[in-house]
Amino acid sequence: MSGDIVLWAGARSNLLPLQCAADLMTQAQQRLSNGKNVNSAIENPTNFFTAASLNNRAGDLGSLLDSIGEILAAGPHSPAVFFQPW
Repeated sequence: MSGDIVLWAGARSNLLPLQCAADLMTQAQQRLSNGKNVNSAIENPTNFFTAASLNNRAGDLGSLLDSIGEILAAGPHSPAVFFQPW
């Protein structure tokens, strides 16, 4: 019994809001550290999957831009520049 902690009712009722505030602060710090508004599909599925889709699309467009840059860097007499699909 000597290791037990006894809380008064007032202290116990104040502890829960403090724990909730600490959880919210942890969540805010995590969002600030990685730059994401939603970190998992559990928080907000619509926003999470929309963001994931947009990130994938941005990656695809970045790859396409890199390819275009490589073609342009090859010079005006490169076979890739003369290719015409018609």
